Amino acid sequence: MESLKSFNIHFIVFVFVHIMLVVINIKTYKQSEGWWFIYPLIGWGIGLAIQGFSLSSSGLFGQRWKDKKIRKYLRDNKVNVKD
Repeated sequence: MESLKSFNIHFIVFVFVHIMLVVINIKTYKQSEGWWFIYPLIGWGIGLAIQGFSLSSSGLFGQRWKDKKIRKYLRDNKVNVKD
């Protein structure tokens, strides 16, 4: 749950920051002579996509990985549960 909360916060910040960057880019277009906001959008978007993919069930840290870690934790802490 903590990872999902972190992703949601990251996504909200991503949206607000990029709205601000687009507005700044529009207001300064004549001085900058280009659409530069796209570069941080792509870079940060890749990072956000990787974080989102790692939360999905098919990602690197999917359900099978979580189940394995839970079983290891229970075994290491000598908690009796049936598999």
